Formats: sequence, C-alpha cells, structure tokens
Amino acid sequence: MRLSRMRPSPAMVVALIALIAAVSGSAYAALTKNSVGSKQLKKGAVKTVDIRKNAVTGKKAKESTFSTVPSAQVANSFGGMTATRVEQFTLANGGSRTIGTFGPFTLTATCSLNEGGTTDFARILIATSENNSAFKGEDENSDFDIGDTTLYVEAAGSPTGTEAFQEDGGAAIAPSGFQMLGHQLYAGVNIFGQPGVCRFGGVLFVG
Repeated sequence: MRLSRMRPSPAMVVALIALIAAVSGSAYAALTKNSVGSKQLKKGAVKTVDIRKNAVTGKKAKESTFSTVPSAQVANSFGGMTATRVEQFTLANGGSRTIGTFGPFTLTATCSLNEGGTTDFARILIATSENNSAFKGEDENSDFDIGDTTLYVEAAGSPTGTEAFQEDGGAAIAPSGFQMLGHQLYAGVNIFGQPGVCRFGGVLFVG
C-alpha cells in the first residue's frame, strides 16, 4: 500500500519528461552557441560548395561594404569619356572667362549687354589648337582650324533687359581622336530677376 501511494501519477511523469527536455535543450544551446567561429576555421577551409544556396541574398548583404565593380566604373565613365561639371558662375557686362581647355578645345564665356543698342548676349565660344577639327553646336564648322572661333551656345535677350536662356549639346572632334560628345552647356542673361547678369554652367563629356 505504501509503494502504490509513492508511485507518481501519469500527469507527473509527463511533466517531468517535459521539464528534462526543456532543460537539456537549453543546456545544449548554451554549449553549442558560438562554438564554431572564425577563430576555429582554417584559412580556405570554407569553399563555395559548402555554402547553402541562397544563404546570402541581397536583403542580407550590406551594399556600403562593396567596392565598385569594373562594369560600373565603365558605366560611370560613359563609354570611356569623362564627365566634367562646369560649376555655375556669372559675368557682368564686358566680362570674359575661360571655362577650360579640354584636349585641343578651349571654351570661353562672354557677356555683352545692349549690343547694337538692342540686345543682351550671353555666349560660350569654342576654339581649337588642332587644324581640321569639326564642331556642331549653335554654329557649325566642319573645317575647324586654329584661329577659328565658333559659337557654342548663345542666349539673346531683346530688347535689352529681356530674360533669355539657351542650352546646347554640341559635338566637337579632332583628327587626333579627341572628342567632346553629348555634353550640355547653358547660357542665360537677365534671368532669376537679375538684370544685367550673364549666367553659365553645365556638364561636359570629354575623352
């Protein structure tokens, strides 16, 4: 009679089994957590075939840790041509400024107000140091030689004081192979509520 009274009930047995399983699982997890890390792996021990398919996806990867791949670098150079930004600047009447020299081509901005007593002009001019070059923009010169000055882009406000804005994506090539293609420069006069001011800027693709 005493033995039967000390025997655990079925419910107690189930509860004990569940408790033992839970404790054993926690202990196993604690023992195995971080048990294999980078310090335990030999260099070259893990190969591509050891990595489960889709174990690393775009959602799990941090883009900021990646360097630019060669194909992206080529794309950023626009087919091997370098993109150069012309920071916005202004000129007053009679002002002139060299934007830059790119290969044999030199770009110059000028501002002329009340020209001929009627018109305000903001212009970008192009010149070359290589004979037999060619250019097409506001004007066209298929035999672009040293000493020639050709109009790249022109904004004309008439009568004087009138707002004017113009842009052009001219193309210039030289016999040496240097070229400026698909570039976009702009010129404006009397814009932004600033009479008597010429404004310039844009982007060049050269190479």
